This record gives sequence, structure tokens and C-alpha cells, in this order.
Amino acid sequence: MEPTWIVVADSSRARILATRNRVQTPTDIETLEHPEGRMKAQEINSDRPGRIGDSNGAGRHGVEQPDVHHHHQEVFAKQIAEHLEKGRHQGKFAELALVAPPAFLGVLRQKMNGQLGKLVTHTVQKNLLDQDNEAIRAQVFD
Repeated sequence: MEPTWIVVADSSRARILATRNRVQTPTDIETLEHPEGRMKAQEINSDRPGRIGDSNGAGRHGVEQPDVHHHHQEVFAKQIAEHLEKGRHQGKFAELALVAPPAFLGVLRQKMNGQLGKLVTHTVQKNLLDQDNEAIRAQVFD
């Protein structure tokens, strides 16, 4: 039986686990890191927001800062999806389980191509990064 990969992730770290069946405790394969995902917006945007003048008056107002946290979520989700696609292409797994907080899970699914998305058999909308492998297995398969 081909292994199932379990991706346990948040916006700054992803653990990839593998198991050959639903009752076996999964083993760690690797960890992906994205330190920028841990940073607060004010740490990334240390400058004051820019200001622009009105085109038909003397008024000035601030320019809204982009959502850098969401941007970093998208960057990391794309990195994870590309890594998974490489594993799929190499035949390293037959099924995929995704475990992540709801917001990041949505971003991750958006970054996955159709072929990869078809392999997703289980999703868990929780942050289980700090749980042990048996607890993760129980959340995914029980």
C-alpha cells in the first residue's frame, strides 16, 4: 500500500508525516519553515503609512498598508504545495491529509493544483503542530 502523507501546518511551519495505514502511528518525514509567517505586521511594516493628496483639493490621507500576514500565508502555502506536487510527481504518496487552522487551510487548498487536490482524502481544521504523531493520527483517521 502506498503511503499517505499528512501535512500539519500553520502560516510559519509545516510538518510532513507518513503512514501506510490508518492505525499505524505516522512518522516524521520533514519540516518546512517560513519564519516570516511568525512576524507581526508592525515588524514587517516598520515605516509609517504613506500619504497622498486629493486630486481636486488640499486634503491628504493615509495609504492603507497591504495585508502582509496574508501575503506571507500565500507565499508559504505555495511553497508547501510545490513541495507536495514534487512528491506526488515522484510517486511518494497516494493520499494526502491536510491539518491546519481554517484560514491557512483555505489558502493552502487554493495553491494546490487539480491533480494534487484530488489526492486529499482528509482535512482537519485545527492547529495540531505541537501535538504528538499519535494524537495527529487520531484526529485525522478516527
